Amino acid sequence: MIQAVRLALGVAVGKIRAGGYEYAAAGDGLVEGLGYVAALIGGQPAKGDGNDAPNVDTDTWDELTGGNVPQGGFRRCPRKKGSPLDGWPADWEDYDAIVGPYLSGSAFEDSIGCPAWPMPFSEDFPDARRYGGLHSDAYASMAAALVAECSRHFSAKLDAPYQMFLWPYRGKVSAEGYDQYVVRARIARAADARTPLLSTLPPAPPKLSGWTPPEDFGALADIIAPPAQWLEPATAGGLARPEHPLAGIWLSPGTPPYLPSLGLIATPADVRAIPWFAMKYDCTGLFLPEVMHWRGEPFATAAGAETRLFYPGRFAGIEGVLPSIRLKRLRRGLQDIAYLWLLQLRERGAIAQAVMDALTRYAGLQAVGDHYLDPRLDGWVQDPKAWILARRLLAEEVQAAVHPTEMSNRELLARRLAWRRFSRQTRTVKIEQLRARVTPAEKAPRLRATILMDLYNQYSRKVDVHLKLGRLPQGWTATTPEVSLSAMPAASRRVVALAAEGDYVPTGVNAKMPLSVVVTQDLQRREELTVQVPLLKAPFVAGAPRVDGLLNDWPMRAGNAAGDFKLIGKRGERGAGLAKRQTTCFVLHDRTNLYIAFRCDEPDLAGLVAKPNNIIHYEQLMACGEDLVEVILDPGADGKGPEDLYHIVIKANGVLLTERGVHTDPPLGAARPWPVAALVAVKKTDKLWTVELAIPLHAFGDEAKARFWGVNFTRFATQGAEASSWAGAKRYFYDPRNLGTMFIPQEE
Repeated sequence: MIQAVRLALGVAVGKIRAGGYEYAAAGDGLVEGLGYVAALIGGQPAKGDGNDAPNVDTDTWDELTGGNVPQGGFRRCPRKKGSPLDGWPADWEDYDAIVGPYLSGSAFEDSIGCPAWPMPFSEDFPDARRYGGLHSDAYASMAAALVAECSRHFSAKLDAPYQMFLWPYRGKVSAEGYDQYVVRARIARAADARTPLLSTLPPAPPKLSGWTPPEDFGALADIIAPPAQWLEPATAGGLARPEHPLAGIWLSPGTPPYLPSLGLIATPADVRAIPWFAMKYDCTGLFLPEVMHWRGEPFATAAGAETRLFYPGRFAGIEGVLPSIRLKRLRRGLQDIAYLWLLQLRERGAIAQAVMDALTRYAGLQAVGDHYLDPRLDGWVQDPKAWILARRLLAEEVQAAVHPTEMSNRELLARRLAWRRFSRQTRTVKIEQLRARVTPAEKAPRLRATILMDLYNQYSRKVDVHLKLGRLPQGWTATTPEVSLSAMPAASRRVVALAAEGDYVPTGVNAKMPLSVVVTQDLQRREELTVQVPLLKAPFVAGAPRVDGLLNDWPMRAGNAAGDFKLIGKRGERGAGLAKRQTTCFVLHDRTNLYIAFRCDEPDLAGLVAKPNNIIHYEQLMACGEDLVEVILDPGADGKGPEDLYHIVIKANGVLLTERGVHTDPPLGAARPWPVAALVAVKKTDKLWTVELAIPLHAFGDEAKARFWGVNFTRFATQGAEASSWAGAKRYFYDPRNLGTMFIPQEE
């Protein structure tokens, strides 16, 4: 039923043989790790004349080839003879000696060959720079000759026409990548109309990215395998072609939580869920671009470790290749979906679908929240007990389908109770995000606190949901005290708002007012939440503090200190979710400037990281890689999107960056320079570092007159990799809805 994951000299192939279907997991595993596979599948340009020794030691090479292939010969095959424009007479002898057994199956005990293998053609082989550039006639002629020769050879000599695919571009997913892909894909399609073309670029990128694929891109991509953050699962069915078994969507891990991770810190549920998503979205295969990064120290956490599944066995004192624990977890997931397939085959597809939807809810672009760079956090179940119970229930259902027998009342009751327990472990109405803001009420000087809640119904049925404000602070009254959602559809999302008004906001020492919300599902499951409403006051001062990084001259005022910085992401859901390295912010203003100060706890000042440049590296919408703080401002609290925000970054070495919008890559809307003559100073003292900042109010234009501003203060600490903020944003910082409120009173 299920074949183990195969390693095939640069292609890790996992095969799910379920009836007439095969899921092929193929990846350019040895290209980046060993280097010598460049001539085979074009992972790296050949050095010198192409006869270099492989970048791997003799013992490792012998483990891969059984000691039957000399090291020096592999990189020369297939070897080009003659001048660049004489066609492509090639010497395939060494190449066939290695690749042939993997395609035919003679390299494996069960004699079943690898279902997918890339032809040796990519952006690195042949190297366009050697033939006048990508758009030159010489390159087009050379590339066409190579593709035609490969097609002829694999069909006639190796008898593997349906195992082959072309992977013309293997570079970064970016706007520039489309031109790199389509030029090579057009050449390849003209030279070989039958072999499917694989693209790791999305055929329909999100509008906010600003990317526009060429008009003929869709006709030039038969296999779509973008990283998960670019995958639109709804396109899978339209790509599959019965005339070629490889065509369709190949599911590829990318950036979690768009899809579970194969990384070293991945949980058992992460790896196990990947094959489930492949089946859920009707994918043709699993695509793992790197499974063996063996250059240097293979156990180091270096490039390629995210999907490295194999290690040289000699490090563990064994002969051959050493499989990783993650590989075994991946196999367990492949075994799981065999049960699902058997249930579908026995006309119990509804049961299979129910279990699949319970454990794997959403992935790829179906996981996005506010926009394509905002993945939601609960796309699959992490509870190991739920996975164990699901396996048991599936096995029992398969047994009942294959060998139906009459069950006793006791057995029926036990089965029903198990299913009920499974439902409670995997399904609820999840509050995915909480956001709160304070605004002026219609009747001055009263204030309105509004709580926005993003709900997701994880059930496979409609659910009645009731939300109600709990006990309010003294002097406050509810204006929208409760909301009822009748028959909330299965797997749907809703945003609801509750609101209350009062004359005074009792925020406490950390500039947050706690409000209680009670959530009830189907009049049974009841949950009470505490929502922190962030409100900060920037009092007027006649004597401005000196911007020197020392905070000893700051006049303390009520309500002007913001603390209790909360971690972003899943780490913010553990306990109170507070950062270990805490931060406190202070705000003041005078007639000229807005003053902001940070006090950052740091027990190891020597470990601070800050580069002397104006470059900020973002990962998953987090400024990271350096110790820094951010100020995000929305004067008037009326911004519509990220491009309306004022964004300030201060590194621990004092480097200051200012902009309108946020200049991320991929882009999060428009971003532009914001020239402002701000003053900044940074100091390091005993177990903390401090920042002092003065921003001219005229830099905001007429918006500076607003009394209510949207604001958030964030920090990234490299030690502990903590990204935290005062407003407690759940998934990312750069949106007006994710900000707290700052009140700037008039001059006293």
